[in-house]
Amino acid sequence: MILGADTYVPDAIVYLWDRVPEDENGRLPRYFTIPPDLALEILSHGQTVGSLLDRCRELVGHGVRVALLADPEHGAVHVIRPGTELGPLHEGDAIDITDILSDFQLTVADVLARVRPTRRRG
Repeated sequence: MILGADTYVPDAIVYLWDRVPEDENGRLPRYFTIPPDLALEILSHGQTVGSLLDRCRELVGHGVRVALLADPEHGAVHVIRPGTELGPLHEGDAIDITDILSDFQLTVADVLARVRPTRRRG
C-alpha cells in the first residue's frame, strides 16, 4: 500500500465494499493508494509496541480511519484513530468500529483469536 511517499504492508487491511479500489479495467490494482478504512498490525518477535504504535499513527495520519495494534503475547489491542488512542484493551473489552460498520460488533477476544499462532497438525 502506497500512501503519500510512504509504502506500508500492514498485516491486514479492510475496505468498505464501495471503497474497494479498482484499476482502469475494474480489477484490484497492483498497489493500493487509497487509505483503507481499517488497518491491523500484529506485534511479532523483534518488534516493539512503541514502533508499531508509531506506524499505526502514521497510517492514521495518511487517512486510515482506524488502526489496530494486536499484541497476542500480552493479550492486548490498541486502537488508534485521528486524535484518539485507546489501549491497551484486554479480552473482555469491546472495540468500537460502528463508525465504519454500524452493525458490526468486535471485541479484543475476537481479534486475538484470529492472530494467535496455532499449532500445525500432522
